[in-house]
Amino acid sequence: MEKPTVFGYICDQPRALRECFAHREQFCAPFAEIFKKHPIKKVYLLGSGTSYNASLVGKTYFSELLGVEVEVCIPTVFTNYVKVNINGIYKKDEILIVAISQTGTSISTINALKKAYEEGWQTAVLTEDLNSPITRYARQIIRLLCGEEDVMVETKGYTVTVLTLYLWALETARALAKLEKDSYEKLLCQLQDVLAQMPKIVESSIAWYEKHKQEMLSMELGVVAGYGINHATAIEAALKVGETFRRPFQAYELEEFMHGPDMALNNREFIYLICSDEREKERMLQFREFFLTVTSHVFVITSEEGPWGEKDLLLPCKTSKNLSVLFYSVPLQVLAALSSRDSGIDTAVYPFESNDLAHCASNQEEKG
Repeated sequence: MEKPTVFGYICDQPRALRECFAHREQFCAPFAEIFKKHPIKKVYLLGSGTSYNASLVGKTYFSELLGVEVEVCIPTVFTNYVKVNINGIYKKDEILIVAISQTGTSISTINALKKAYEEGWQTAVLTEDLNSPITRYARQIIRLLCGEEDVMVETKGYTVTVLTLYLWALETARALAKLEKDSYEKLLCQLQDVLAQMPKIVESSIAWYEKHKQEMLSMELGVVAGYGINHATAIEAALKVGETFRRPFQAYELEEFMHGPDMALNNREFIYLICSDEREKERMLQFREFFLTVTSHVFVITSEEGPWGEKDLLLPCKTSKNLSVLFYSVPLQVLAALSSRDSGIDTAVYPFESNDLAHCASNQEEKG
C-alpha cells in the first residue's frame, strides 16, 4: 500500500487476522490470567463507534463460552449514569471492566475507564498503542494486534477486535476448564478454516460491488438490517458507510425495522439485508419479498441457500453463526470504501473545519 487507504486495509484483513490468530498467546494469556486470579462473574465492555459495535459481538462470545454476565456500555453513559453493581450482587473482585480503544485516545472511553479505575474495580484495556493515554487507567494493558490504521476509518481494526474477543472467550474458557478439550479443538479448527477463506470473501465482495457499482453509487438514502449476532454487523456497516460514502444510512434489527420505520420506505430507498443462519432467517425471507414490492434496490448478503436474485451476494463459504460476523462485515466494508473512492470522497480528510472533539492527542491528558 503506497498511500494508506480504507480499501487497502480491507484487503489486508486476511493477513492481519491470520497474524492475530498466530500470536494469540500474546493477548489471550494476560486476559485469562485476570480470570484465574479473580472469580469474575460480570464484565462491562466499554467502547465508542467501531469498538462499541465489536463489543456487541463480544457479549455473545463471553456469555456463551465463559458463562458470565456481560453489559456493553457507551462510555459517556457509563461515566455519567451507570452505577456499577447497583444491586450489590457481586463482590469487588467479581467485576471486570474492559475498555476497547484502537488508538487509545478516545476521550469518552478514557473518562469511563478512569471512573472504573478510581472506584477500585478490576480494569483492562485493549488498544493498539500501549503508550496511549487510556493505559494509565488499566490494571491490565493488552495489545490489539491489528497494526496501525493510518486513516480515519477503522476496518481491519474491527475484524481483528472481533477475533480478539472470540479468542479471549475461547482460550479463557479452556484455561478455566469451562470447555472440554474436544470442543475447544473443534472450535479452533473451525476458526482456522474461516480465516483461510477470508481472501475469497474479499474477492467475491469486490466482484459484487463492481457488478452493481453504478446502481450503488446512485444511493441517496439507505438502510441495513440484520438480526441475532449480525445486528451488530448492520450497526457497524451503517457507521462505515456514513464515515466514507457520507450518505444517510441507518441500521436496524430486522423485526424492529417493521415496527414503524418501514412506513417511511419509498422506491428510492436502498435496502441491504444480512441473511445469517439464525432463528429469524424465515422472517427475513418474508420481509425481503415485501421490500421488493416497494423498491428495486434490495440487496441480500448471505452464505445461505435461498431464492436469491441477481443483486444478491451469495458468499462462497459458510460458517457458524458466531463466526459469520467476520464474513458478513466484509461486503459492507467494501461497499463503503469503494463507493466513497469512486465518488471522489477523500476519507482521510474530516469533512468539516473543526478540531476532532472525540479524541485527544496521544501524549495528551484526557479532557473532562
